[in-house]
Formats: sequence, C-alpha cells, structure tokens
Amino acid sequence: MADGLADVSVNAVAIDSQGNKWFGTHNGVSMFNGTGWTTYTTDDGLANNNVVAIAIDGQGKKWFGFGIGNHGVSMFDGTTWTTYTTANGLVCNNVTAIAIDGIGNKWFGTQIGGSKFDGTTWTNYTMPDASPLGNDIYSIAIDAQRNTWFGTGNGVTKFDGATWTTYK
Repeated sequence: MADGLADVSVNAVAIDSQGNKWFGTHNGVSMFNGTGWTTYTTDDGLANNNVVAIAIDGQGKKWFGFGIGNHGVSMFDGTTWTTYTTANGLVCNNVTAIAIDGIGNKWFGTQIGGSKFDGTTWTNYTMPDASPLGNDIYSIAIDAQRNTWFGTGNGVTKFDGATWTTYK
C-alpha cells in the first residue's frame, strides 16, 4: 500500500493491451502503468470497492465483479463507468468470475449460475436449466475451441454452446 496499491488483499489481476496491470482489492481497483499507480473506488464510479473478478475485452473495456453485496458488474471504458445488475439482465448481482470469449461475449459467474452478455442480449444459465453448474461459479475460462469452462461448487463444467459436460 505504501507504493500505491489500494489494499494488500488482492483478489483479481488482469493486464490490458498497453501492459497496464489492474488489481482488484478490498478497497477498489489499482492500475499500475509501470511507473505510477491510479486507484479507482466508488467515488469514481465503481459499484463497490471489494473487487473479486476482472476481465478486459477486445475494445479495452475493463469489467469488474464484486462477489458479495449485490452490486452486479461495473464496466470502465477509460472514461465512463457503467454498472449492470439483474435489472439489466444479469442472473445474479453477486459476480464472482468474469471471462471474455473470442467473439466478445462476456461471461459472468455468480452464486446462482452464469450469464452471457453479447453487448445487447443477456443469456442466463441457472438451475435446473444448467444443473451441472451447481450453485456457485468460482472461475471461468474459454478454450481455443470456444468451450466455456466453469469452476463450480459441483466440479468442473464445460459448455460447448449446446451441451454441458461435468467432471468431478
């Protein structure tokens, strides 16, 4: 913290295309550009200061999830902050994981399922529709074949766009 990091508890890390490092902490988001630090908090437009997930999309927009507190997900385009919640279509406001696939879909993991956002339309996957997901999603990754992998409270689940496969 003496160097400029918002908090010593770092929950998430992402690196943008300019090489800036983004750190989600209990006290906001800190960005390190290699020489200096900038911290963003609720005072700047972040929905909550307890950031547990970060992803950066192809346009350089930063997406931040908060895990607890029903704050949804905040997006920062470098100038403007936008927050998305269940009112916009997100399945749950406790976002614990974020990933961006190769065609720009944003995937959000929550405590009750997952959401996919293509920039216009939200698609939600919850129990029992996607029963292999279980209730809690802790992590998400997209592989080279565009399969979406979910680390859950019920093992690992792969979604290929049509079929769910769970490994325990």
